[in-house]
Parts: sequence; structure tokens; C-alpha cells
Amino acid sequence: MSDLILYGTEGCHLCDDAQQVLNRLGILEQVSLLDIALQDNSEDLIAQYGEKIPVLLDTPSQQTLCWPFDEASVLNWLKLHYEFI
Repeated sequence: MSDLILYGTEGCHLCDDAQQVLNRLGILEQVSLLDIALQDNSEDLIAQYGEKIPVLLDTPSQQTLCWPFDEASVLNWLKLHYEFI
């Protein structure tokens, strides 16, 4: 699952909530956490995800899961991208 990115911003309480969801699933350590405001392409990321964060991105497929999500919705979304789950 190293192909997963969680886009957010510093100080975002919803991003903290999303991290807790991923932690309860036991996958937080396999997810890259990226602050959209600190990336080289921050303007593009803010335009694309700014009002949707936190956003979970599967990098190979470029499919996203936008907030709000819970454990069940993350698992269902992952099943679409990872056969072993």
C-alpha cells in the first residue's frame, strides 16, 4: 500500500480525523502524508483538492477518496484497487 497518499494541510482537524481512521485500520504507516501547501506544485494541488481535503489518492490509478470517509468506506475503496484486501 505504499502507493497511497493522504493529502491535507497542517492544522486541518479533518485531516487529523482521517489519519485516525487510517490508524484504526492499521495502514497509516503505509500511507504518505503530504501537505498540499508545501509541495512544489502546491497551486495545482490546492486548485484540485483544496476544498476536498483530506483526500486519499491511489497513485497508480489516480483514483481518490475524498472526505468524509470512515473505516468501512476506506476498506471498500481499497478493495477496488488492491485485490488482496
